[in-house]
Amino acid sequence: GTLAIFFLFQSEMVTLITIATILSFLTAPFYAIVNYLLISGKHTPKEWRPSLKMHLASWIGILFLMGFSIWYLTTLKHLFTV
Repeated sequence: GTLAIFFLFQSEMVTLITIATILSFLTAPFYAIVNYLLISGKHTPKEWRPSLKMHLASWIGILFLMGFSIWYLTTLKHLFTV
């Protein structure tokens, strides 16, 4: 899949980088939430689960990622104007 995308957009590197950046910003909050749920879940041994301070830091980080992703998407208006 990656090689196909690379060769498809090889002549348009700016487009390739733009798509990669957008996908990175959109998926980062999702992966942070999934990671948080997995490490905090019942299948993780209690001694490996994060402390209360780390839970708070995790949620602050997740909110930061969400906010930054929304901000980044608002800066892309120029891509969608005709």
